[in-house]
Amino acid sequence: MLDVYLHGEINRNSPEAPISVVDVKSKEYKLGGASNVALNLKALGANPFLCSIIGNDSNGLKTIELLESNGIIQKGIIITNDRPTTTKTRVLSNNKQIVRIDDEVTDYFEEKIYQLLYDKVITIINQNEIHGVIFEDYDKGVLAPLWIEKIIEFTNNKNITTFADPKFKQFWNYQHVDFFKPNLKELKEAIGTSAKNLTIKVMLEILQKKLKNRITFVTLSEDGIMVLEKDFYHHGRALMIDVIDVTGAGDTVIALATLCVLSNINLETTVVLCNLAGAKVCQNIGSYALLKDELINLYNSQ
Repeated sequence: MLDVYLHGEINRNSPEAPISVVDVKSKEYKLGGASNVALNLKALGANPFLCSIIGNDSNGLKTIELLESNGIIQKGIIITNDRPTTTKTRVLSNNKQIVRIDDEVTDYFEEKIYQLLYDKVITIINQNEIHGVIFEDYDKGVLAPLWIEKIIEFTNNKNITTFADPKFKQFWNYQHVDFFKPNLKELKEAIGTSAKNLTIKVMLEILQKKLKNRITFVTLSEDGIMVLEKDFYHHGRALMIDVIDVTGAGDTVIALATLCVLSNINLETTVVLCNLAGAKVCQNIGSYALLKDELINLYNSQ
């Protein structure tokens, strides 16, 4: 995705409708979606390969330009004429979001596109020392059930750790993934009507029994993070902060959690680090890629 920010001022009302007029003062482009996860991985010291689909349009070109300027490898990117690059345009005044405009098509792609994307992923894995694969799902059509299943099967056979940040459509399609990171809303919706009578711990146990994953990592917004791995259950409280913008916080958390797991950092410390990183992102306007040194300083000063 491409994130576009229009910063402006409101000084008058429109004569055409009962709405305010925003006088745009500046325009800003940022990597969004899976590319923001890649950006966070890069900022934390990893070397990510981004595999996804963009449109053959000006926003696609801008996305490639931003990837190149940030040193993110894009050999796994497919450019298509079938749909636009998913773009979120946010209009802000006095650092507050007034409206968001989404330009996208979220239908599934043709089978040949998924085969091409699968081939790119397999080639990258076979030609490089890949330690982990992240499925960053936004229900935009890129991740389809059969494609998810094939990649997990391949990576499991290669002993490569898999991570999933799910949305709604494919929630239960991440069978045998190693690390699964829903938020509380997604978890409750997936469990169904019985969720209102269950504790979060019981919901996690139900999820793991059905999904057969190893670690479940649930983000709870201002209530922090809960994690379950076999008999280990831990709830890490969030920091009390003034939230400016939650955009990109989940992207930062999945990137950091991935690197913690791959580095064999224990889950309790991982939760502490992710709560610190998430809070830092929420104190900035728009997505924010936390640098490794910043994270270390945050941890040492708590």
